[in-house]
Amino acid sequence: MLVVEIDDPLAAARRVADLGGGRESGEVRRLLIERGLIHRLRSGSALEPRGGVYAVDSAFPRSPSNLVGYSLSLVAVAAAEWFTGERVVKRWLLVERFRDLDQDFVAGFARLQERNIALSLDPWLLVLDGEILPRRGRSGLWEQARTASLSLVASVSSKCGAVAGVLKRSYSRTVSSALGLEVSDRVLATLGLERGEAIIVSHGDRVLAERGCVEAFYKPLRGLPVAVKVEACCSRCVDCLDLLSFLASETSATGLPWAIDLVDGIVKREVALLDSVERHLLSMLARGFAAELGVKANPQEQGRRPGVSS
Repeated sequence: MLVVEIDDPLAAARRVADLGGGRESGEVRRLLIERGLIHRLRSGSALEPRGGVYAVDSAFPRSPSNLVGYSLSLVAVAAAEWFTGERVVKRWLLVERFRDLDQDFVAGFARLQERNIALSLDPWLLVLDGEILPRRGRSGLWEQARTASLSLVASVSSKCGAVAGVLKRSYSRTVSSALGLEVSDRVLATLGLERGEAIIVSHGDRVLAERGCVEAFYKPLRGLPVAVKVEACCSRCVDCLDLLSFLASETSATGLPWAIDLVDGIVKREVALLDSVERHLLSMLARGFAAELGVKANPQEQGRRPGVSS
């Protein structure tokens, strides 16, 4: 643990940067090479689309808008076709009266609607923002979302396509534990891979592993040189290495696939509509519509709620 007293932010950043990592990178790379875990990505053109290629994401406020008598949230889902730019945007207002809106329900609803919209698009290649198979929460909607996810994988596989999930945050230690290292897989891949390389292992979820799905990390060809984690369920017509090569070549300045950045930006803007709904509701209530309800639970709460979850 390094503790740095900050007087000058630039000097503090330089102090952290001076810690380096060259020796650690070399050692990690040597271990990966010895285990045969490094794969060289191919030309992005190796993937030949046979149908629609879509990116899908959802977002909702980190916390509901709490008025006395109402608890409100808004879920937005966006899908964008990779090559034509065609977009589909859906939004839902979730309302509870006389009790707080359960944020776990909101998150489960968002994941379920992502899958439902993706199924309606009938994609050949689908790239989700997040896991392919959502982790279970308290709400029964999570099980519905998992069922819809498996239906999505089966539907895309029947078209000889693929489903991928791009994880912006990952703390898995599957590969690093096998190598005896006390770092996350993402840190391991960032240190050990060069641009245009990937690590591919069998998926940790039994259900997805039985379907031949994998977990992978690749170093993007452009943007931030930080490893990107991808879950992928590929059919007999799509080689997962070709899929990773495609994603690594379709990169924005963030290092993520540009279409993921696109849908992420769309849904975050859509979520801001909740502020407008709230203002209209308060205006209506002030003019006599159920005047005893709709007052802000905290009179000091002003402006937009901080943050958006996706």
